[in-house]
Amino acid sequence: MLAIASKIMRPLRRNLRKDERGVALVVTAFVLIGIVLAALALARVTYIPAKAKNLEVEHYRAVMNQLMEVKSLIDVLLSSKASSVTFYWPIKLGYAQNLLLGMDIVQASLGYDDKGLTYVISYGYIINESGTWIFNRVYDSPRISGGILYRGLYQYYGTIEVYYSGGVLYLNHDNRYYTVLAIPIRFDASVVKGGTRVIGLYAQMPIIFPGSGMHTSVSGMGSATLRITCRDVQPPYSPPKVGEHPVVIIKIESKESSYLKYAKALISELEEILLQMNYTKVSVNTSNLDAAINTLGYSIGAGDFEKYTVIYNETSQEYYIIIRGIDYLRFQYGDFSVNVQIAPSTT
Repeated sequence: MLAIASKIMRPLRRNLRKDERGVALVVTAFVLIGIVLAALALARVTYIPAKAKNLEVEHYRAVMNQLMEVKSLIDVLLSSKASSVTFYWPIKLGYAQNLLLGMDIVQASLGYDDKGLTYVISYGYIINESGTWIFNRVYDSPRISGGILYRGLYQYYGTIEVYYSGGVLYLNHDNRYYTVLAIPIRFDASVVKGGTRVIGLYAQMPIIFPGSGMHTSVSGMGSATLRITCRDVQPPYSPPKVGEHPVVIIKIESKESSYLKYAKALISELEEILLQMNYTKVSVNTSNLDAAINTLGYSIGAGDFEKYTVIYNETSQEYYIIIRGIDYLRFQYGDFSVNVQIAPSTT
């Protein structure tokens, strides 16, 4: 009987060993599949976002640099007083980039903008009449308007806008962070005999119009070509100097409230420059221009001329920076037209 039982058990043991090997192969296969899936999941949550973010940063920085070059070329045409000159400049639009287990898609638009900011620079002096300080205008600059707006919709960085207006280049990151990349206003300070400091303000600002014969805005993938035509450039103008208490008022007006943060970014940049020049800020509790001028006038002390104040009128969507102690103004502007056409992508 024992011999018969032994003969029966031998094939059972062999079958069990075969089953164990089969189970081991299945378990190994599941483990390998799990490792592969884990690696793919890790790549999806680490490598792909990191790669896409790098691509997006490179893209919007390239657009920033391209529009900075456009600004520089317009500045050159203004300085050289070159009229009837046209130049063409490439600007990146959106893209679709294949990545591992996904895509990074950026939609973008570019074109002429007439809904944004306008600028006026006034020069004159303040005087006390019957106990009230008032501003006597000597010169108002032409109204500077029009611009170029790039808007990109990025998967990881949200909305990025690069906005060129009045010679100022702005960057807007996701409607939260507004930065001024370049401004057309420069202050010049020199010391004359007796140690008196003389301060001048130089401004070079283009008026942007929509061009004719081509599109003025495009959107999509690939790249676009901006056509900028310098139609006319006026020579620099300096209004007659005034005596005591010279004042420059820079008015920034927004046609739409969504552009007000751009205006605040420019005023903040000008404030920083003035503070570096040892100007003193006068705080005013008003949004009225005449009341702010009166407060600034009463802040004047002996030998204390270099002061400024800022007011924000949210109702009229007008912002002002009022700068006392600007001895002379030099202003130049030109008329430019903008067209844009889409071009096939080279990337």
